Amino acid sequence: MKFFSQILLIFLFHFSAHSQSIDLVYKETFGEFNDASAFAVDQYGNFYIADQGGNAVYKYSKDFTLTASFGGFGWNENSFDNPTDIAVSFDLYLYVCDFNNNRVQHLDRNLNYISSIKGNQSAGRKETFGYPKSINIAGDGELFVLEVENKRIIKYDAFRKFIRNFGGLGSGAGEFKNPKKIRSDNNSIYVIDENRLMQYDTFGNFIGIVPVREDVMGMAFLEKNILLAIGEGIICLDSKTGIEKKLTFEDILYGSTKKPDLNKIKDILISGNYLYILTDKNISAFLIKK
Repeated sequence: MKFFSQILLIFLFHFSAHSQSIDLVYKETFGEFNDASAFAVDQYGNFYIADQGGNAVYKYSKDFTLTASFGGFGWNENSFDNPTDIAVSFDLYLYVCDFNNNRVQHLDRNLNYISSIKGNQSAGRKETFGYPKSINIAGDGELFVLEVENKRIIKYDAFRKFIRNFGGLGSGAGEFKNPKKIRSDNNSIYVIDENRLMQYDTFGNFIGIVPVREDVMGMAFLEKNILLAIGEGIICLDSKTGIEKKLTFEDILYGSTKKPDLNKIKDILISGNYLYILTDKNISAFLIKK
């Protein structure tokens, strides 16, 4: 895949992707969080939010109604100390990075505790991790945990058996500097690492780097495009056309009578025909029109 040899940094507003015109239309805002850090959505449209300020996880239905919550500050099975990221598997299990407790919490879709993956209980072994910062589940169910103590990714199979780690010290051009978020499409693993986006295949083999001149808070995928959330808007990385268009939130919300507060963006995702933007306090929904 020659993705990074061809790619250009471009801003998204009214851009062309696969010969289709796409617009974003603000619809509504929902949720009430203390200091949200990340979110995920399942195939039924349910949202799961990690709130690091409240040390909790919340579930909202597809009609944006709060249906369950889990957590509180602490060290036992039913608590968190700074949940930094969250992922949901196709079989509707949740995995939450419990950063300061040095573990990943495994929950069911109703936010009931199942088990923990504890990185500090296997000292000296390759799968040891100290502080899990970000997490992602690939399409085949494999689990990828980004841990910042050793600055690497740990890969587990669908049964949560350790496979390998990559990106750490000695990884050459694929070595991380300061990784903060991991996400994947159908073919690749992407990591936001300081002012660059790093790409690996799902086996953990390094593919390439693209520099990003902005502080990136979130990443999502739309067809062949990678969308990156920055403070003033969205960057779109288009590997096919290289078309350059510009989007700022000021552009999107121009003329709108409803204007959400998008000052502290934490994450983005795409579900169905909508782009969702998570801030520290709530979620805003934007309709993708083609």
